[in-house]
Amino acid sequence: SILANLRLSRSVSPMRSIMLIGSCLGLAHGWAPPMSMTHKGHLHRRELLTRGLLASGAALLAPGPPAQALVKGNTPPPTKKAPPGAGRGQSASIEEAREKGMELEDKMEAASDDYFAGPLERTSQGDRYRDVAFGSGSKTVGRGDQVDIRYRVMKLGKRSRDGLSGEAGTVFSYGYGEDEDKEGDSLSVDVGSGQLVEALDNAVLGMKKGGKRRVFVAPQRGWKDMTRPECTYDGAGGGKAVDVGTAVGIPSVSVAEAEDCLDLRRLPRPSTYGARRRLARRFDEGLIVEVELVDVK
Repeated sequence: SILANLRLSRSVSPMRSIMLIGSCLGLAHGWAPPMSMTHKGHLHRRELLTRGLLASGAALLAPGPPAQALVKGNTPPPTKKAPPGAGRGQSASIEEAREKGMELEDKMEAASDDYFAGPLERTSQGDRYRDVAFGSGSKTVGRGDQVDIRYRVMKLGKRSRDGLSGEAGTVFSYGYGEDEDKEGDSLSVDVGSGQLVEALDNAVLGMKKGGKRRVFVAPQRGWKDMTRPECTYDGAGGGKAVDVGTAVGIPSVSVAEAEDCLDLRRLPRPSTYGARRRLARRFDEGLIVEVELVDVK
């Protein structure tokens, strides 16, 4: 009937068109109030306005069909519940949790100890070391001997309890083909001549051909330049090497570039720029050197 009224009227105003469209929406949702006609077949303007607004409101308030995804497959996957007993175990008390933690540490220590062939020992200078593999032969390394070695310099792991276990990764190496060297290469050095960092120079004493030993290298026994006052700390207001950006406002601290305190005059020494950068970030902390004795001359 609404479409018929549109055909009867030659000119329909915009307002009347809107009201008629609202009535159509009402019909689409199954509700529209009856509307009376004038004697000429035209709708009363007031009645058209009122009825159209009511129909439009009913159309907007009426519940529509459930929304559908425009693209299939975009709905979230159904939530999956873990089966009973899955995931990390829970402890009934703090004491039980501590016991489980101690058991886990014991297992990790046992696995670490299996890597070493000998107990924890110290050099005459106090440097800690452990043998990974014992060498063979009658000749042992002494001061003045020329030896061929290969090595790995490693950072300490988070669970390193003795300064020798739990390494987290290699800083640089020689003789294993990991940097610019070739696998099987070795370096020839004279023990006791100052060619090696102090901790390693003492730790290779007593080794035999084919042996492998892991040594803990403290900063002052390794690559830290202890001849520069700004790189040392004597406990009485002496200087300490710090980064320039963090030295502002710190009293009684000498400012030095971090790399200025890196001493590369002794072996082990990085051979690439990347290896040097890695050592520059780590030389002021304890590191591990695993040295393999290739030959004793």
